[in-house]
Amino acid sequence: MKSIRQTLFFPVSPDTFYNTYLDETSHRALTGAHAHISNKTGEKYSAWDGYITGENLELVPGKKIVQSWHASTWETGRMSTITFQLKPKDAGVAVQFTHEGLADAKEVKEFSDGWEAYYWKPMKQYFEKRQKKGSDQHAGCSCESCCGTDCGCC
Repeated sequence: MKSIRQTLFFPVSPDTFYNTYLDETSHRALTGAHAHISNKTGEKYSAWDGYITGENLELVPGKKIVQSWHASTWETGRMSTITFQLKPKDAGVAVQFTHEGLADAKEVKEFSDGWEAYYWKPMKQYFEKRQKKGSDQHAGCSCESCCGTDCGCC
C-alpha cells in the first residue's frame, strides 16, 4: 500500500485548526459541501456530500486527529487512514498529514491533488477570511447555505 505525506502550515493555533476541522458548521463552511462530523472518538463522519465516510479513531485536542477514511468510489469495506499531527510553529500550526492505505501511485497522485484542491487551499482561504473578520466561527462562510443564520459574518 502507498501513502501521502505532506507538511503544511496554517496561520492559526493548533486548537483552532483542530476545532475547525471537527466542527460540522465550520467543516461545511470551509469545503462548501455537506458534512456530518464531531469531536468524539468512535463517532462516524461523512464529508463532501457523502463522498468521504469514516470514523474518528483517535482524537487528542489541539494535537492529533486520526480517522478511518473511505471514498464512495471504493469497494465496500475498503478503508484507509488519515492522520493530522498538529504542532505550534511561529504564529500558527504545522500540520504533519498522512493518508495511508492507498492502492497505487495513481491514487497517491489523485488524492494528493484532491487534498490540495478540496482541503488545503480552501482552509487557507477560510483562515485568512477569519483573521480579517475576527474570530467569529462563521467567518468565510455563506451563512444561509452553511448554518441558516443571518449572523452577518459574510
